[in-house]
Amino acid sequence: MGANHRVAVSGFREPQNVPTQFSKLARGGKEKLVCLEFVINVDLYRDRVDREREMSPAVTGATVRKRTASSASGSDALPKRMRPSVPSGISLLGSRIGSRSGAGLVPMQPQTQSSVSLEKFIVSIDLTPELVKRLGEVRALIWDRHFAKGQMKLAHDMVILYEDGLEERVVAKRLYRTSSDDPDSTSNMISLVENRTMLEAECIRLGIGEKILSEFYSYCRSSKVQVYENIKFAQGFLVTEIPVAVTRPPSVASGLDSFHPMHNGMTWLVEGKRASVVISFTSTLDHKARGADDSQSDTVHTFAHFVFQYSEGSLVFADLQGTPGPVRGNDGLILFDPMTHTLDGGSGLGDFGMEGIESFVNGHECNKLCEQLQLEDLELVDKPAEPESKEPSEGGQHNTSDEEDDG
Repeated sequence: MGANHRVAVSGFREPQNVPTQFSKLARGGKEKLVCLEFVINVDLYRDRVDREREMSPAVTGATVRKRTASSASGSDALPKRMRPSVPSGISLLGSRIGSRSGAGLVPMQPQTQSSVSLEKFIVSIDLTPELVKRLGEVRALIWDRHFAKGQMKLAHDMVILYEDGLEERVVAKRLYRTSSDDPDSTSNMISLVENRTMLEAECIRLGIGEKILSEFYSYCRSSKVQVYENIKFAQGFLVTEIPVAVTRPPSVASGLDSFHPMHNGMTWLVEGKRASVVISFTSTLDHKARGADDSQSDTVHTFAHFVFQYSEGSLVFADLQGTPGPVRGNDGLILFDPMTHTLDGGSGLGDFGMEGIESFVNGHECNKLCEQLQLEDLELVDKPAEPESKEPSEGGQHNTSDEEDDG
């Protein structure tokens, strides 16, 4: 600051260390100009905020990132604040504590975790989606209490423990209901098979979204149309709790008393931690532009149009929402929890089939980017005819039985 001030009040007529975006202002302005750079250490800031949340009993339902025993040392530990030296003859003012200064304080409730062993699965998107099992066992800690509750899912803090001593703080999600008809209670349980199937579908949607987004950016570059490029889909993978040699029950967070002989324990969708700010662009059946009229919003809505054209009218991305986050080293937008509408309605939660596709065709409003990219007009495609059911042969009969619920 002192050096900048000396330059400002001196007789220099040429701009000194002026950022490019202010160079014209510096050359043409008659006023003196001082350029300051404001830098935030995001990691230290988040650690400080987390510690303040832990110390404040008034904060409830917030995402608290507690330190495990192993994270108290090594590069992850914060340096201790040193007491400044005071010259002789100068005394510091002593702290004064009133008689009732601690009257409003209450003891903090400790957060407990469960130690779990996990199998890891990732979704590979090539010609068709594939679920790939990773070799080896993953160890982790999962917080017993959820920090967030959505319309369908619960979110828990999780720390993945690697063999080299490193840790990764993530978010683990599971379903507690699959329909608005289900009880809106965290104690409600759905079957293990249904939970896993729906989370697999969500993982596939994220993978397909990222793949088509890459095609969208390639199409924009080849068309020489400038769009907002710092967008990506959240990366997620699945883990399933497994029993170990030592007798250990499933995690408290899973709500299970024992492991299933065929399906092991709870399956979780694991994603990186994100900011709490959510920017919504579309909903399940409403695709009209909303929010800020800027390049980021226009790009998201144009991407939705591109998906429809890319899939030849067989796929629509809905519930497009995102949070601010780093994308390829820049401030960007991370899309998460998308829903899709498909011709057969079989892509998971929120898929309204042809009704959902029709809502996009009728609701999407093309913007300048859609026009610059010369995207095709939106038209419904005919739904493939369902195969005719064969009549049973003479004397034959249909044997129907409900499948046993394995969950």
